[in-house]
Amino acid sequence: MSETSIQTDIHTATVIADEPDDPESPLPDLRRLENFILKTLEILEVPSSELVVKIAGRKESAELNRQYRSIDRETNILSFPASLPDWKSAPVPDDRAGQNLLGDMLVCHPVMVDEAKAQGKTLEAHYAHICVHGVLHLLGFDHELPEEADAMEAREIEILYRLGFDNPYLFSRPSNLKEQGNE
Repeated sequence: MSETSIQTDIHTATVIADEPDDPESPLPDLRRLENFILKTLEILEVPSSELVVKIAGRKESAELNRQYRSIDRETNILSFPASLPDWKSAPVPDDRAGQNLLGDMLVCHPVMVDEAKAQGKTLEAHYAHICVHGVLHLLGFDHELPEEADAMEAREIEILYRLGFDNPYLFSRPSNLKEQGNE
């Protein structure tokens, strides 16, 4: 298991990763992921905060998706916002006093690899997108309704542009999808 943590004056992001099952699909640079998260928090002008991201395999993703969403398959990301009562604050170490716990995210590395390939994106671009997407979920954004999805996607596109990435919703589809009638 790998772990890295970056703390700025106001934010802390920690990424923990299980070793990938497939040596052909190495993990992304965990420090880069933390930087995507920290920049996203700065762009959104989030007050002092802390969050943890775990990169896991298919089995753990499927188990948690089944447990928390009643969906019996793995997914690219699960977000778990910290929803503490107003009167209670999450305990944080002394060196992080004053930070708000945003929550945790679990990213399924094999699903990310599959999706990046299918969408013709680099793995780094897809991870940047999913990190932004997860942070927005922790902050209360959702995409259940069309107007919510439009608002969330607009924020993702704006943030990713500022991080140096293209619109994640304009990906190239593999040519075999047209042949299968999946346009």
